[in-house]
Amino acid sequence: MALTKRDARLIAAIQDGIPLVSEPYRAIAESIDESEDWVLARIGELIASKAITRWGLVAVTYEVGFTANGLVVWDVPDERVAEIAKAIAATGLVTRCYQRHRTSARWRYNVFSMIHGQERDEVRERAEEIRRQVGIEALPYEILFTGRRFLQRGARYVEIR
Repeated sequence: MALTKRDARLIAAIQDGIPLVSEPYRAIAESIDESEDWVLARIGELIASKAITRWGLVAVTYEVGFTANGLVVWDVPDERVAEIAKAIAATGLVTRCYQRHRTSARWRYNVFSMIHGQERDEVRERAEEIRRQVGIEALPYEILFTGRRFLQRGARYVEIR
């Protein structure tokens, strides 16, 4: 799909995030002098055509008080990854849960999940609660706490001038 100048203006307006207002698509439309209906329809078309390949939330947890963030890595038997990852995600205690392939004998972890808390002990308690809820007390895991913050933003599609 060939992008038009209108598409480029729309993408530039949304690639740094959707406005945190009660009517975000109306605000986007106003910012690029288009109708809200056109913005909604065109975003859907751009996603369907794969011109926009990523659409989702970039969680900026620090700003809302979650300063202890831990990536919990689990060593899950390969044949149970789908089942266990789905159960971990269903606990409601993680913001994301996904599989990564094992990279070496030294790095045995293949399921990654993110837990946010106000204190590190809160993250540890949530990891233990996940172990109990999912019944994976015997599985090895580690919590890798965030040490530094980096710029968080979505995918970049067009150059903003």
